Amino acid sequence: KIYHSKKSAFLKELFLNGNQLNDDCILLLAQTMNEMPQWNNLRKLDLSDNDQISDKHMSLLLRTVIDKCDGLHFLNLSSTGIGDATIDAIYQMFADYPTKIWIKRLNLQFNGKISQEAKDKITSDSFKQTFSQIASAVQIEI
Repeated sequence: KIYHSKKSAFLKELFLNGNQLNDDCILLLAQTMNEMPQWNNLRKLDLSDNDQISDKHMSLLLRTVIDKCDGLHFLNLSSTGIGDATIDAIYQMFADYPTKIWIKRLNLQFNGKISQEAKDKITSDSFKQTFSQIASAVQIEI
């Protein structure tokens, strides 16, 4: 169901967990966010428990979130099908947009396709030192 942007101008939380979403849904969500200016109020985005979501469009979605959501505090990607490519995109998001990261809690738990190396990449002391201003305020669950 598609809602007119005027009806969702104050959308603060979007819970799509457990809705059998897939990569095409993520692409559609990113495209919709790009077309509608009212996403700046979004504070919580929950895509958890959708195991058909992979890395395919996550980089696009993350870039869209950075561009459109001025204060997203919570992003839940737990129990999806994401892997190392999404972790790389998250890392790159921190690197490319250090002043636009508002996320306070990032849940990446229960994603079997994320390697230990990728987990270490965004939870290591090196990551925390490199992005000290951001990383110290972000709770990453992985």
